[in-house]
Amino acid sequence: MKRYLNISLLLIGLCILALVNNSCAISPYSYGIVSLKVSESQEVYFKREARGVSHDSLVLSANKDYCAEQFHRSTSIFHASGSHSIYYKIENGILIMYPSSAATPPESGQFPVKVVQHDLTTLDYAELQNNHKKLGLKYLEVKLDEKLKCK
Repeated sequence: MKRYLNISLLLIGLCILALVNNSCAISPYSYGIVSLKVSESQEVYFKREARGVSHDSLVLSANKDYCAEQFHRSTSIFHASGSHSIYYKIENGILIMYPSSAATPPESGQFPVKVVQHDLTTLDYAELQNNHKKLGLKYLEVKLDEKLKCK
């Protein structure tokens, strides 16, 4: 019994040591970015920022700098835990989105690109996941890229 206790304490100590070492070497923030060309002259960027277990935000922005302030007035912000799920299509310079969680409109009320957001019930969203290709929608995934760092 004493032997198992010693082994358990040793394993716990090693885990704590590994966590402390890794927390000093790895940035607490992770970033991801995806660009969408809405028209010949306009592009928008979905920027993702994650840290810890519970913070994961997705921002729609006209600014491609993923280190720029995430909650600027010219952005639409998605509030949700975990990764975000968005289906979209672009028609005549308009970004049409079907997000799994609603975006907060920009404070200024203006965005350089027209965005139409469709809010769906959970049941409707589940159906959309199965039929999005038939509807001409694409799935947007903003993966975290450990190579992206901010100062």
